[in-house]
Amino acid sequence: MSSSQGLDEAERERIARRYPPPRIGRTGWIAIIAVLALIAGGTYLWIASFHGNEQVGGSVRGFQTHPDRVDAVIDVYRPDPSRPATCEVFALAENFERVGEVTQLIEPSEANEATVEVTILTYRRSTAVDVEDCEAL
Repeated sequence: MSSSQGLDEAERERIARRYPPPRIGRTGWIAIIAVLALIAGGTYLWIASFHGNEQVGGSVRGFQTHPDRVDAVIDVYRPDPSRPATCEVFALAENFERVGEVTQLIEPSEANEATVEVTILTYRRSTAVDVEDCEAL
């Protein structure tokens, strides 16, 4: 019984039941991998085109905390300064919980860079400020 030629029909059936052929063959796996690669590539291109065209960005220049508010200064960069923009500015507590946020309007101007003073009311003392979701209107 060391070779498959020495097996009788009953032993071949028993082995076939124990080790059935794969449900998906090699061609099926290649097709599945190709479809998944297309989906991943399409998703990557969609994300890159959506986030690659962000025109307005902001950063925190500095801030001063108070028990019930934060006074912050943010810098906003935009390629078309004739259009107004908005930025979400938020304050974080020591445990990284958001304790206040405000949508700041940046008025049109002639310069691509704008420095804006923002006051965020907080319900707890904050330890950090950040800017996100800046967009031209």
